[in-house]
Amino acid sequence: MAHRVEITATIEDTRAAVLLDKLHAMGFSTLRNVSLANVYTIDGKFDDTQLPSAVRLLSDPITEGATVFETESVQTSFPYSHEFDWAVEIGLQPGVTDNVGNTAGETIEDCVAGFTGQVFSSQVLYLSGDLTEQQAVAIGNSLANTLIERVSQKSVSSYALEGGMDVVVPRVQIHETPRVDEVDILLS
Repeated sequence: MAHRVEITATIEDTRAAVLLDKLHAMGFSTLRNVSLANVYTIDGKFDDTQLPSAVRLLSDPITEGATVFETESVQTSFPYSHEFDWAVEIGLQPGVTDNVGNTAGETIEDCVAGFTGQVFSSQVLYLSGDLTEQQAVAIGNSLANTLIERVSQKSVSSYALEGGMDVVVPRVQIHETPRVDEVDILLS
């Protein structure tokens, strides 16, 4: 079962302020506010005591808050407590080395007895302002390297209806059987 852990700042986030200025300079002048969440998708098994320990390793309790979502549970409350109009998530495509996720996974393996699994990282931008869907898509595409990163977006109404962003485990899946062709290299 995959667990989605969203880490958000509980104090003023300078990264968000700098990003807001950058987006204004790119022409998104109707944008009022940006909030960021670092996301760790943990694909592994935990018992009831291990998951909270893993979450504590991924966040700073002084300056950050953490929210955990599970793939097999239905969200009954609005997952993000701040006001926003669009959520845009940027994460790595399957097969791309995720150094942040790998380091988080190694940390959990070192500190949580019996954990085996993988961790994948991504980031969600919570955007407030008078934006169209096309503008939300443009913001995501302008910030991502679409060769190696995936971008998804949800309006606040879709986000609320669906219980937040999707839990994505970017694992490579090969659906066809590899084939080998023999070539005769002897020339007669």
